[in-house]
Amino acid sequence: MWNNKGISMVEILVSLCVFLLILSTLIPVIYQLKMAEYELKLKRSIQSELHDRIILSDFPVPSNNRAVIFHTNVDFEFKIENRLVKGCAYWKSEKQSTESFCLYNIARE
Repeated sequence: MWNNKGISMVEILVSLCVFLLILSTLIPVIYQLKMAEYELKLKRSIQSELHDRIILSDFPVPSNNRAVIFHTNVDFEFKIENRLVKGCAYWKSEKQSTESFCLYNIARE
């Protein structure tokens, strides 16, 4: 395919098609990775906030609170179960499914 005149137009079109094919498969994969990274970052932040709230629980139990973390509404619910304070966080994920996470702490007398 190489001649003394350089690269032919067909070679350029073939290489462009291969490049676009690779690019079209990588963009959705990168998007999914970024979405999963965001979901994990959100979940870690919610877990950290729930941990802080349940450790420093100086509010009456049972109680419900709401917070906004990374532009996501998170509902915190605290109640007594078997002499333990159960704290749960509920939020909607990017996939519009309801997620939850719960922690326990020893109830103060």
